[in-house]
Amino acid sequence: MTRVARPGLLRRLDGWLIASVGLLLLIGFLALWSASAIRAGHPEFKRQWVALFASLPFFLVFLRTDPRVYAWYSRIVYLVALALLVLVLVAGKAEEGAVRRIDLGPFDLQAGDPALFLMVFTLGALIARLRDGFATPAGFTVSLLHVLPLAALVVLQPKLSGALTFFAVWAGMSVISGQRIRYIALFLALLIPLTIFAYRAGVIKPYQARRWVDYVSGNLSFHTQRAIISVGSGEVVGQGFGRGELKEARFVPVATTDFIFAVIAEEAGFIGSVLVVCAFGFFLYRVWLVVANASGAYQRNVAGGIFVIFSYHTLVNLLVVVGLFPVTGVPLPFVSYGGTAMVVNMMMVATLLNLRLRERGEMF
Repeated sequence: MTRVARPGLLRRLDGWLIASVGLLLLIGFLALWSASAIRAGHPEFKRQWVALFASLPFFLVFLRTDPRVYAWYSRIVYLVALALLVLVLVAGKAEEGAVRRIDLGPFDLQAGDPALFLMVFTLGALIARLRDGFATPAGFTVSLLHVLPLAALVVLQPKLSGALTFFAVWAGMSVISGQRIRYIALFLALLIPLTIFAYRAGVIKPYQARRWVDYVSGNLSFHTQRAIISVGSGEVVGQGFGRGELKEARFVPVATTDFIFAVIAEEAGFIGSVLVVCAFGFFLYRVWLVVANASGAYQRNVAGGIFVIFSYHTLVNLLVVVGLFPVTGVPLPFVSYGGTAMVVNMMMVATLLNLRLRERGEMF
């Protein structure tokens, strides 16, 4: 019998998903080149390239490893996530009253990003094991208790927005996996008094609470005001690549990270901004296809968790820039400057490509 040779690995991967990621990376590097021009040598641009190349070994590992391995060893994976968050509290680098990074010499590790990614595997495995019991009060409670220790450690950094991201991913994965909406809504409602208690206990700092108070009262923060002015200055067609006057004047704070979309809007205008949003929309559509066609419950849960992470980060970042959400420090995937975020994003893409192959029955 003649054996039919399978096409090479690259030909079997989801080309449209890869293309959408490539487009977002291109947008990100162009935006970083422009945003970092106010400093000699474009330092953020260069370091972002280093991060992308550093992500390749991790990308290949997650592309070639059966995702079920992380379910089989979910307890160990969960302990690794906990250890990362404890380590940053014990030996992390203090910046502006917060401890969020671990100094590893040539680069810093922002522990919340890999911990969130690892939680997707462990929570996905837990939900899959619960099966029909997940959509019960007991199943709901067990899944919530799975997330609470991780979120609590992030609050202690303190990083309230990071803890909210953990809860958002838990809520999104729960909805995708068939949890009853009323249970999730009840918990989200309870977050308000819990947050007030945490503030009075001193866990949440005054400046963090002030962001939400200002947002509710309609008072835009200094950062957001400047970002909105920068977005509006781009008008319809923008000022041109690298020609943003407000960016050159250092008008927009943290232009390479939280508010990089303001730089894009100033230089590419309304039309360019819409095209960038469409690029993110197409990417998220390709990710959702992995969720919709997953080969099993665990695989669907993992893909769903990654979809929620990318969706949440994209939506919140864009809403912050236009003043519809308080400043949180949430990055724009593949675009905002950040080495740890770049590495973790590429690991998540590799996992999606892996799941897509297995959904098609094209194992390695």
